[in-house]
Amino acid sequence: MKKYSARFAAAGIAALLVAALFLFPGARATANQFLGMFRVQKFAPISVSPEALSQLENLELDGVYPGEFTWIQEPQEPQTVTTYDEAAAVANYDWWVLEFDDQLGSPSEIAATDGGSAILTVDLESSRTILDIAGIDPALLPDNLDGAEIEATVSGTIFTRWDENNVTLIQGNSPEVNYPAGFDPAPIGQAMLQLLGMSEDEAFRLSQNIDWTNTLILPIPQEIGTFREVSVQSTTGLLIEGLDGEHSALLWQNNERMYMVSGSLSGDELMTLVAE
Repeated sequence: MKKYSARFAAAGIAALLVAALFLFPGARATANQFLGMFRVQKFAPISVSPEALSQLENLELDGVYPGEFTWIQEPQEPQTVTTYDEAAAVANYDWWVLEFDDQLGSPSEIAATDGGSAILTVDLESSRTILDIAGIDPALLPDNLDGAEIEATVSGTIFTRWDENNVTLIQGNSPEVNYPAGFDPAPIGQAMLQLLGMSEDEAFRLSQNIDWTNTLILPIPQEIGTFREVSVQSTTGLLIEGLDGEHSALLWQNNERMYMVSGSLSGDELMTLVAE
């Protein structure tokens, strides 16, 4: 399973695919077919207990998979370049690349990768087994989910790193996910939230209030840090602060573009960096 998860992480979009079927590699999401295409517009952080993380790790160790993962176009490994123009060319960007050179000086490394796409073909029996092991009603997953194909596309990504303070900036267009007809997002989202440790009642209430057509669920392990919404570059972002007070990360979306900056900085220092 480690190889399976690593392939997902390499694509970036993989976290969305796995989340839709209730495994736990990274960032998560689910959506519905009624609008045809899912695009991230906002984040919904969820605090996750160590017990929930352990349960999900055990599912992974047991080799219970939600379906078969197939690359349509596998993205290349990140390619080191010397300029932002070169990075934009590799990532197929036609927009201005965000950079912090005025604040941090020349970066230690600039790298970029092209986009990719993949399909997850759902195995309903295995997906229901995951819920059953987690103590969740398998009937939350509808019968017509079996054999459904979830297709995801991620754009090229640019990575910029500054060694001082270990600052890293990741940027790219918001991912797109095509879901098959017949998805009812609320019960599917409820099952995912229960896997992340929520009670049935809490998960039901939250799943009814989330717009699953544009929201990315971000589970935050309780032992790692806290989170809060902040204003960043004329929009709303999510600031995650490490419990040690020395590490933080900031995520935001603007004009269908997603950004994440992290580093060995306090939350206030990171906000100052982005605001300048």
